[in-house]
Amino acid sequence: MKLPRLRVPDPRTPGFREEANRQAMKLRDAPEEREALDFIEAAFKPADHPE
Repeated sequence: MKLPRLRVPDPRTPGFREEANRQAMKLRDAPEEREALDFIEAAFKPADHPE
């Protein structure tokens, strides 16, 4: 079995912060982003933690 390789950008490179901000602004208020965040919150919510 071959392990997958993931490319992770180096946050110290020039332009990283600007590109991260650009991508974040593009996703802001996008319905797909809200759906993804809701899924993540539901998946990681402890079962014994009341809302």
